[in-house]
Amino acid sequence: MLLAIILDLDRKVAAPRIAAKFHNSLAGWAESIVNQQPLTDVVLSGGCFQNRLLAEKVCSRLRQSGRNVFLHRSVPPGDGGVAAGQLAVAVMKLAITPPLRFGEGVGERGHIDDANANLSLPAPLSEAERGRKPRSTQTEVS
Repeated sequence: MLLAIILDLDRKVAAPRIAAKFHNSLAGWAESIVNQQPLTDVVLSGGCFQNRLLAEKVCSRLRQSGRNVFLHRSVPPGDGGVAAGQLAVAVMKLAITPPLRFGEGVGERGHIDDANANLSLPAPLSEAERGRKPRSTQTEVS
């Protein structure tokens, strides 16, 4: 692909045309990789999918080949999404101190709400739960 771009530049091909060929090549590459896999669901993530044109082209080609494509909605696909994912894992690890069980209602460390199928976030750990002495809230005056 790099050689094709260099040749196009030497031939004075217009930059928008080179960019279109670049995006189409990447979308084709993604499609060929996905088509080697048996699964029908595809999740696209990473900073490159902040590029709307690339995301649209890849989604279009994958959907045309019968795949279910999922993109980010609430968090960005780049580093912000990675940080959100890391935070979600950390929260879940803290919340599962006694294991969560469906149908048990509100637990002290977090719970599953069966009616709405939402995971409630646990309250922060107390100083004692973290194995620390509680901090004094009063300041000594001499």
